Amino acid sequence: VKLPAVAKLKLAQEAQAAAAVAQSQAGQAEARAKVVQAEAQITQAQAGLGLAQLTLGRSEQLLQRGGVSTQADVDNARSAASAAQAGHNAAVANRDAAKAAVVSADAALAASQAMTTAASANSAAAQAALSDAQRKLSDTTINAAAAGRIGNRNVEPGNRVMAGQTLLALAESDVWVVANFKETQL
Repeated sequence: VKLPAVAKLKLAQEAQAAAAVAQSQAGQAEARAKVVQAEAQITQAQAGLGLAQLTLGRSEQLLQRGGVSTQADVDNARSAASAAQAGHNAAVANRDAAKAAVVSADAALAASQAMTTAASANSAAAQAALSDAQRKLSDTTINAAAAGRIGNRNVEPGNRVMAGQTLLALAESDVWVVANFKETQL
């Protein structure tokens, strides 16, 4: 049985929606991986920040205790601490952006799943419409109970007919005449 174009279209839309779901799931997994990566970068930035702050504190103590450290060393340590703080802040911002991407990927997945559900419903509706059309088409064929000739025809081509309406009389092929004639009438 060949599928009509509408049914083929609905099946193609259903397949496309399923592909969109798979793509959304991949995007969701990628977004979650980026969150994990961003959290690792935060940990790394925190370690660098802690070391830079410790180095700054030591350099300031050494400068105050008698000049074992120079002002340039303190300035370099302060600059490194500021850079480490900026790196930490950037890592936190990246993590927050990655978490927002996860929310977006979750929404895209939900939308894709809804699209798949809608495509399945459309496909089922198209199949039901096809079945109904085939049923209605089969109702347009009139089958006689037996072979014969058309006798009294009550309709013309183009007329609308109703269920139960007499359309024509069917006479059997074998013609029999029952008559009672007198000899004088023959």
